[in-house]
Amino acid sequence: MPAVSAPAAQTKPVEAPVTEPEAAGPPAPKKGGKKPAVAIAPVESAQPAIEKPGAAPRAHEKIHVKKGDTLETLAKQYNTSAAAIMMENNLVTATVKPGQTLKIPNHH
Repeated sequence: MPAVSAPAAQTKPVEAPVTEPEAAGPPAPKKGGKKPAVAIAPVESAQPAIEKPGAAPRAHEKIHVKKGDTLETLAKQYNTSAAAIMMENNLVTATVKPGQTLKIPNHH
């Protein structure tokens, strides 16, 4: 007669321990008094990007009117409006003369 072995003992499957998901914030400090390092996002530079030549001035720029210049052509050249130039210079009419000095507002 062949040897018959005893039936195998049935074992329960081993389950992995259940863990709680961590909070979305930084880990709690350990009992050493040291705080965890916190990543700081870079701050945008306060300096504006370099502009193309012929772009609007950064601050009020004084210009001298040349022969043939009008408020409309100056406004287009400096990316602003004729009304803004008039307001900046306290002008009542849109007439400008050669040699006149005007302040150009910094509109972008």
